[in-house]
Amino acid sequence: MRPLAPYADWMIASLTRRAGPLALGSLLALHDLSAQPSSRAASRVLAFVDVNVVSMTDTGARLHQTVLVRDDRIVAFGPLRSVRVPPDARRVAGGGTRWLIPGLVDMHAHVTTTEQLPLYVAHGVTTYLNLGDHGSHDMIALGRDAQALGPLAPNLLAALRLEGPGGNGLIVRTGDEARRAIAWGATQGYRFVKVYNNLTPEVFAVILAEAQRRHMGVVGHGVRAVGLLAGLRQGQAMVAHAEEYLYTEFRTNPTEARIDQVIADTRASGAWVLPNLVAYGAIARQWGRPKVVDSMLATPEAAWLSPVARINWQRNDYVTRTGSLDAKREFLVAFTGRLHRAGVPLLVGTDAPDIPGVVPGPSVHDELALLVHAGLTPLEALRAATINAGVFTGRFVEGPSFGVIAAGARADFVLLDASPLDDIGNARRVRGVAVRGQYLPREALDASLDSLRRLFAEETRRAAGLRARLAGGGAIGDTAALPRLEETLNNVAYEQLDAKRVTAANQLFALIVARFPLSSNAHESLCEGYVAAADTARAIASCRAALTVDPWNPDAQGVLAGLVPVARH
Repeated sequence: MRPLAPYADWMIASLTRRAGPLALGSLLALHDLSAQPSSRAASRVLAFVDVNVVSMTDTGARLHQTVLVRDDRIVAFGPLRSVRVPPDARRVAGGGTRWLIPGLVDMHAHVTTTEQLPLYVAHGVTTYLNLGDHGSHDMIALGRDAQALGPLAPNLLAALRLEGPGGNGLIVRTGDEARRAIAWGATQGYRFVKVYNNLTPEVFAVILAEAQRRHMGVVGHGVRAVGLLAGLRQGQAMVAHAEEYLYTEFRTNPTEARIDQVIADTRASGAWVLPNLVAYGAIARQWGRPKVVDSMLATPEAAWLSPVARINWQRNDYVTRTGSLDAKREFLVAFTGRLHRAGVPLLVGTDAPDIPGVVPGPSVHDELALLVHAGLTPLEALRAATINAGVFTGRFVEGPSFGVIAAGARADFVLLDASPLDDIGNARRVRGVAVRGQYLPREALDASLDSLRRLFAEETRRAAGLRARLAGGGAIGDTAALPRLEETLNNVAYEQLDAKRVTAANQLFALIVARFPLSSNAHESLCEGYVAAADTARAIASCRAALTVDPWNPDAQGVLAGLVPVARH
């Protein structure tokens, strides 16, 4: 399985060992920075005093305001002298020059490891939707594990990804399989179902009906056998990429009349669109250009990526393609502007970090800039990343409203040094962030980023030593000191497999299984190693072991289906 997501059963117990004192100790110490003067038993009170507020419910800004927070909710918001601040409140001074906006939301993310979560918060992203990884069955556990990081972890939403025969991930071939998968997802806390390319029309219809019955939102791709617009008319609530229109409705150069009709049909369906221009733009930049990924990895932001994410960028095959996507990229930017002007509601999402060049956190700001380039005003772009996400999510998720600054809403904020209404680039000038009513100043955010850099640099160094031993024909040696052991070993093992060193890869996969016998991911990876070695019997046994630990492991299901296509697993 790639990338490897931490397995839920022991993650909290092993987090200190995996991350090491260099990272987790620093991050948890930063958590303590957000503690309030009052005791743990007493409520926390936080006041932003003399700030300029972009509430997202107004057409502009309100100057010289006070916003009062108790625990995780906004309790008062008004002119400076009209809101009484309790004496025990923690005060954050705005001085009349700083700007307060709701926390930003990334509605299309693929971060799967706890260590990367502070990267979102450090850039003002306080909520994200994992839009269905191959291993997205780990996402709910990740949300629980993230509680240890307090305000350094954003609020997590998760979609259960369902795919049809021939695809990757959790495969559902029949209506009954789809019902069982959604029933399981609902019990685990998933509030969204992501539909993917290869679903059959019959199964797609069952997914929509079952999700509606359970009050879950259906989001994702344009199912090829259904058609995007047909899927929206049937009830798909959100399109995860504007590029999906290219694959379903605009397979040839569309006429102006056709574009207008598609936009009108999209609006009539009531669906929302997440353009994800930043991801398509990153793909277009590297399409057929082998050196581009190296330059992407050399950026300062890439230093915050985990080693497994960096290697996944290097493994991508966009650089091997031919032709150019530049014209399609510009079409999608213009098409997004037309969707907006027609009244189709937009959301912000990035696909980070799965697409090379798209870093979790900073990429939200890149997407905001692209929306402004598409014709939205800075306020309209910010609304796509705040209130729109709150309204859309509120259709399917119970809880306090978010994405607005209003009494009763969840207290997620970004304090900025300058007005984002004058220049959307000012949304990058983050002075501090509040998550669920707990405030982290710039110093704490910078320290969290520095901890990530040091953690991942050390992990890269130690993994390089293991690679060097293997390349020289040496023994694996003692791996106990490797940080984030399972993920590191898994990553190096797949490198060996990619290099056709199957024996070395399988030695590592077997070591992972021995060290982590309750990891479904470990057994599934060993299954892939045995497939590469043409050892079908052991491959089947390993995949079945993976499914014994986790019956919903989608990669194990997919590999086993190829090995035993007519068997019931």
